[in-house]
Amino acid sequence: MSETTLTPTRYDAVPYIGGTFQESHPEHLAALARLFGMPAPDPANARILEIGCAHGSNLLGIAQAYPQATILGIDASEVQIEQGKETVKKLGYKNLELRFQSVTDLDEGPWDYILCHGVYSWVPPEVQQAIMDVIAKQLSPNGVAYISYNVLPGWYGRLHVRDMMLFHAALFESSEDQIGQARAILGMLTRAVGEEEGGGAYGEATRSLQKSLGTQYDSYLFHEYLSPYNEPIYFKEFARRVDEVGLQYMGDGEFSSMLVSNFPPAIAEEVAVVAQDLIRTEQYMDYLRNRGFRKSLICHKEPALDRSLTWKDLQNLRVRALYKPDTDADPWELNDESMGAWIRNEVPLKVAAPLVKAMLHTLEQIRPACMGLEELVLASQALLEQEPTEHDTEECATNLLACFAKDLIQIRIHPVPWATQIAEKPEAWVHARGQAADGLVVTSLMHTSVRLDEFDRVLLPLLDGTRDLHALALEASENMSPEQFSIQWTGPDLGGSPMLIELLKPGIQKQLERILRLGLLMPH
Repeated sequence: MSETTLTPTRYDAVPYIGGTFQESHPEHLAALARLFGMPAPDPANARILEIGCAHGSNLLGIAQAYPQATILGIDASEVQIEQGKETVKKLGYKNLELRFQSVTDLDEGPWDYILCHGVYSWVPPEVQQAIMDVIAKQLSPNGVAYISYNVLPGWYGRLHVRDMMLFHAALFESSEDQIGQARAILGMLTRAVGEEEGGGAYGEATRSLQKSLGTQYDSYLFHEYLSPYNEPIYFKEFARRVDEVGLQYMGDGEFSSMLVSNFPPAIAEEVAVVAQDLIRTEQYMDYLRNRGFRKSLICHKEPALDRSLTWKDLQNLRVRALYKPDTDADPWELNDESMGAWIRNEVPLKVAAPLVKAMLHTLEQIRPACMGLEELVLASQALLEQEPTEHDTEECATNLLACFAKDLIQIRIHPVPWATQIAEKPEAWVHARGQAADGLVVTSLMHTSVRLDEFDRVLLPLLDGTRDLHALALEASENMSPEQFSIQWTGPDLGGSPMLIELLKPGIQKQLERILRLGLLMPH
């Protein structure tokens, strides 16, 4: 290992507050690859590498989901690696190794899945090339690599702010002072253009950026805006670099972003006319969206990919609902032509066909579980009490693909690794229980970050698999006031009062249902 790459880094001075990145999960990568006709390796026993893993937070849920997998995370920050090793030891994962190592010194493939989130844009050119070389030489024949990076044109609107922060922060030595002064100079810029209004489009963009950065951790600002390296590039340039090392762009981690059909029809038609291939199409879409960040999936040039999706591509995959009922919609019934309505992130899902309504209702009712296509069709037919027809599977699968195109469902290979029902004595993932004691954000088994409320922070650490509902209510009554549970209580005693315990049980049951749907409970 070379001295240059393993000297103390900026991440030792200011460790990055990492998280999980759902689109980088091998389950997601494998499902997308198979949807495109490539037989990606089974993640359950795959070899998985993360380049620039920080303290390994993105790998913990993967290690939990795949105990038979071999997982390695490398990073050039010794401080972060040592922090991560302590967590891995505490969780007892034997399938996960975190190593203080540079990507330039890595040569122990093949790897079925290579993950590289938040690294590529923030390292010098020679390290960027090393990342590409490792993927080209060490990715298994049907493996998938994931790389995230900053892109143009979206970053044009931020580069001047980064330049201004760097110019001003250079006057100060400590990282703490540099972060504080970077925030201060952005505040000065915002006041100059008008804190509430004014300054035209420039003023509006500046206020939006200040609002966004105001909610970010100091470590994000330090490594994103004050890093000596931050090279946003056009997607077309990234695709050229991928091709140059003998690889190909497979698709985007956010599948919906690949589809020109998500633009208004007139715009979609224009793009189809001017774009001659996949790369040009996606570059045009980046221009139209002013996109600033990408999560690209890449693979070898063989076997050939088939992105012309049909309903048959879902036959060996599982699906999970991400939507919920639209409570503002008009009432509807399953067995007639009334309009069924669901929603996710303000994206509406409205369907009149009874079979499709039954399918969507079935998926929503089993959340957070998933179902295979054949099982889902049979359950939907049974719900309607109707005779099956030869076109039912095609009708359901075609509508599921339309939902996937709008990011309304998840596609999976395996059953979910989290609980789908509340056990008599529920157990939360031990990592999330520990996080709940330390802060407001925990990691779920769904590979997402979950912000806790006050009730969650008391309840989650108690979910160790030894307490039933009564025991949970008893302990909660001793650790929280009635006001925190939003109930009226005038009894003489608080903690342990039988009447208070009974009053708490419905609220705790409701909270457990929420925790279940967030993917925080272990399966039994």
